[in-house]
Amino acid sequence: MKKNLFTHLLFIAAAARRGRRSVALLGLLLFASCSGLKYIPEGQKLYTGSKVTIEAPTKLRNQAALQTELTDLVRPQPNSSILGLRPKLYFWHLGIGKTKGLKHFLADKLGEPPVLLSQVQPANTRSLMVNRLQNRGYFHGAASSETQVKANTAQINYTVRPGQQYTIQEIHFPERDTLIDAAIRATAPRTLLKVGDPYDLDVFTNERTRVDLELKNKGYYYFNPTYVLFQVDSTLNGKVNVYYKVKPQTPRKALRPYWLKTVSLNTNYVLTDTARRQPVRFEKFLYYPDESVFRARAITRAVFLRPDSLFRQYRRDQTLSRLMSLNTFRYVEIKFRPSAAGDSAGRARLDADVLMTQLKKKSLRAELQLVSKSNGFIGPGLTAQFRNRSALRGAEQ
Repeated sequence: MKKNLFTHLLFIAAAARRGRRSVALLGLLLFASCSGLKYIPEGQKLYTGSKVTIEAPTKLRNQAALQTELTDLVRPQPNSSILGLRPKLYFWHLGIGKTKGLKHFLADKLGEPPVLLSQVQPANTRSLMVNRLQNRGYFHGAASSETQVKANTAQINYTVRPGQQYTIQEIHFPERDTLIDAAIRATAPRTLLKVGDPYDLDVFTNERTRVDLELKNKGYYYFNPTYVLFQVDSTLNGKVNVYYKVKPQTPRKALRPYWLKTVSLNTNYVLTDTARRQPVRFEKFLYYPDESVFRARAITRAVFLRPDSLFRQYRRDQTLSRLMSLNTFRYVEIKFRPSAAGDSAGRARLDADVLMTQLKKKSLRAELQLVSKSNGFIGPGLTAQFRNRSALRGAEQ
């Protein structure tokens, strides 16, 4: 039978080369009638997929989205099929023991090995489903599975019983009389957590990121989202109380805001450059002059990090965006490091190095293309572009 199928495949290819599309199409349709079940190892069952059913007394909130999430957890994926036919299994079987030649090529490009029932681990899938239910607030959810076996195939069906979805009843921000707790409390009006909303792990994760960003815009350079903890009291009847906490192991440097002390600007930074240039003071900046290319004011007006100002993350982002938008630098990097000493007010300080690597000052670009001329004919056209960056030393293109 295998030899006849391979001969049939050669006939299809020959028909296609001779331009007999209808014959080739008919041949492919006949060839697709191969179910692929004959290539399953003896004593094994071909895994044909799974069905996930949600059982609940009433329709759940966002049930369609939950159904999709749970279905996506099912592994492995069964072999692809068209109307129950699996020609890819035939191509896979065709290449067994072959290392080269047409059969090996077809198996490599068109075939796929059979997915067997023995490869499926329903216990792991059930565990993943229960975990996903908990992430969505169904703290007492359960999942079961049933294997339906036929002569040569098997299907595993999962039944999920979510139970009650817990919702947020109270939200409590940190209450200690510390700088970090006060800073987190100040973010409360913009919290993503809302009373009455269902518990959702993704929302809590996004809330940690939001708090971290707000703190970084208030000087907390060393803070990290993982330093925010949520204690959730789920002992209530279908409700949870949420308590914001700062992780006890948070480093001391992450618990205080930082101010900028020295901001240095290097407009001709090269990683391998070991030469030492003497900086000059300009508008409180420590500026490494490159006056042959830039005037100092052209750079400082694009920098939003100011000496003696509170560190703010958005000012760092604005500086990077503005400097790169000048299109005169290949790379821009900003490095922060603790300052050697604080100030008389006892504030923690950071030094910032703004490192800029220049593009080539002068460049010539030529482009050859086909253009349509006024007489209706198409002919060659040459476009040339010369660029002299910062010609007036103002960081213009």
